[in-house]
Amino acid sequence: MFFHRLRAIFSGDLVGVDDNGIRYYASRYPHPLTKRRQRWAIFSDSTDATCISPQWHLWLHHTTMKPPEHPFSEAIIGETGVSPAPIFHNLSGTQHAYWPVFVKKMCFNRWKPKRQKKGTLNNAR
Repeated sequence: MFFHRLRAIFSGDLVGVDDNGIRYYASRYPHPLTKRRQRWAIFSDSTDATCISPQWHLWLHHTTMKPPEHPFSEAIIGETGVSPAPIFHNLSGTQHAYWPVFVKKMCFNRWKPKRQKKGTLNNAR
C-alpha cells in the first residue's frame, strides 16, 4: 500500500474520488508499449474491489476516455427513470453470504474412510 501511494505522488495525477473514498489516478506519461496512460485506484479503508462503481470500472479498463463526473449522474437516471441499485460489498465467506434454499435444507455428512488392518491389501475386483 505504501508503494502505491508513492507511485501516486510521484508519477500519477488524481482524476477523481468516488462516494466510497476510493481515489482514481492516471499516470502522467503514456506507457512506452501501449502508448496510453495507465490507470489505477487506491482504496481508502478496504481492499474489496467490488466497491468500485460500474462507471469508474469502465474508465479504469479504458472503455471510456472521460472519467465519470458522479457515479449516479442525472443522465443515467433520466434515461431509465430509475436510479441504479446501490453497490454492496462482497459478502462471500461471511455469515451474510447468499445460500440457495435447497442448500440450507440439505444435511451434509462428512465422509470417513474405513480403516484397514496393517498388512492387508484391499483387492476389490
